[in-house]
Amino acid sequence: MRRLIALAGVLLLAFLLMGVHAAKTADDKAEAVINLENAWNYAEERHDGVALRLLLAETFVYTDYDGTIMDRDQWLRKVQSLAKEYRHLSNVEQNARAYGDAVVVIGVYLEKMKIKGKDVDRRVRFTDTWIFQNSHWECVASQSTLTAPRF
Repeated sequence: MRRLIALAGVLLLAFLLMGVHAAKTADDKAEAVINLENAWNYAEERHDGVALRLLLAETFVYTDYDGTIMDRDQWLRKVQSLAKEYRHLSNVEQNARAYGDAVVVIGVYLEKMKIKGKDVDRRVRFTDTWIFQNSHWECVASQSTLTAPRF
């Protein structure tokens, strides 16, 4: 069953990646990248490193909320670890702006998970930078900042 879910995720990402390169207008580019952002959450929630690798440039750099900087392989190892057991991961705010062959997404995601058996809920502001290269959109940089929960 787990392989079937992973395969479905990979097929979804492949479909999205094939369709996004046809985007012509700034709005089309922004929408295509927002779809990839949502696919990212789906794959991360399932610890699907294969699908996530399709979204990230080889030169991807991630700045975590504690200031830690990771390259693509380091970040993928962290995400593939089962130390976090996701209950939910989704973007609740997203604003994408296209600049030629680049799109910057600013938003907020909520993650609900268990870490070492303890429930942890986080609200996180993020900035992702995507570049159209190698015939598809790739995220080249991501940064996250913990924010106070909203009641």
